[in-house]
Amino acid sequence: MQSVYRIPACPQTQFVRFRADPSIPPNLFASGLTPRYPDSFVVDIPNRTAVCPHGKTSCECDRIAESGRQAVYYYFAWSKSDCCGCPLADQCLAKRKPDQRRTLQVGEKHMIVQQRRQLCRSPEYQRRMQRRNGIEGTQSECVRGYGARRCRYRGLARTSLQMQFIGAACNLRRWANRRCWLARRAV
Repeated sequence: MQSVYRIPACPQTQFVRFRADPSIPPNLFASGLTPRYPDSFVVDIPNRTAVCPHGKTSCECDRIAESGRQAVYYYFAWSKSDCCGCPLADQCLAKRKPDQRRTLQVGEKHMIVQQRRQLCRSPEYQRRMQRRNGIEGTQSECVRGYGARRCRYRGLARTSLQMQFIGAACNLRRWANRRCWLARRAV
């Protein structure tokens, strides 16, 4: 049986090794999540349990398989007695329906998504992703300003040449903007 805290390796990324320590539960309320969001619940699909932010364990778990979309969902429910005395009930339950209980519906891959989001909140991951912000901005500038999404030519050599010209044009424009900025600042 697969471990609950194992994050499947993604071949396109190298950040799997910086996964958060699974023995320490994430402080979800510090990141702005409220009990309305499924990520504020600790879900354990193999054991068919879910724990609410107040620490109550679900009393029901149903597996729902939609044959038309080939989708699998898990439906967790808590007892009314757990929800009626909870201090987070006003944040967790809808105010329009009296005498209700909390339910939660998550997808089959919810645990993997939950662990990836916890990984994204770690300081090491955010530090390593700072480099990506600059790359994404440059790529967006080339695509939007210079038409790098499409190529005018066929063949790898001509396509490569066009992309090199686009990069050079982008660099020249940045250089000219920098020179103008320095000139205005000197005056």
